[in-house]
Amino acid sequence: MDEETEIKCYHGTTKENQESIQIEGFKESKPKKGHWLGRGVYFYRNIYYAIEWNIINYIKKGDSYESFTIKSAIIKATLNLEKFELLDLNEPIGYSYYLEIIEIIKEKFPEKIKKIERNGDIEIIRLLEEIEEKTNEKYISMFDILIAEYPKDIYNKGNKNIKGNFLPCIQEQICVKNNDVISKIETINLKDKAIKSYFDII
Repeated sequence: MDEETEIKCYHGTTKENQESIQIEGFKESKPKKGHWLGRGVYFYRNIYYAIEWNIINYIKKGDSYESFTIKSAIIKATLNLEKFELLDLNEPIGYSYYLEIIEIIKEKFPEKIKKIERNGDIEIIRLLEEIEEKTNEKYISMFDILIAEYPKDIYNKGNKNIKGNFLPCIQEQICVKNNDVISKIETINLKDKAIKSYFDII
């Protein structure tokens, strides 16, 4: 199978921000709740999650679909993978590298061990970027794109998948750390029937 050379992904935002993005491009966001992959511009591989994010962040509970189309915007981006470095934490090689880096950090910065063990993956990338700023060593900044998958917590899978069950509702997040990766952006028509069906599910 040929390696993937581009990724189509989606960014949820406001109508106001959409206009700014179209003129000035994306601006890197600082890490905050839900930004497990550190600084960068966040995208979802599945448009459903971009819509869900907009509903949670930009419209009030109970708002209508019409209100959603007025307040919200979804931007579809094409990411070029050919000339850029990708760390995919879903893949065995990418995750193996990640685990190696954690062991290096524990060895070189033993005072960070408790924070790593306490907060787990949700803080690791942020911590690596913090260490990079202080030491000028490169752990994550060598990568232009980070990808990771997360199970949606509305589903309690436990260990059932040992028997071979499907993993429902996996959310794939993409963090772009180098905007040169973004080769194309398009605005999604929120009044499309398919978008309405996603809205109704959420």
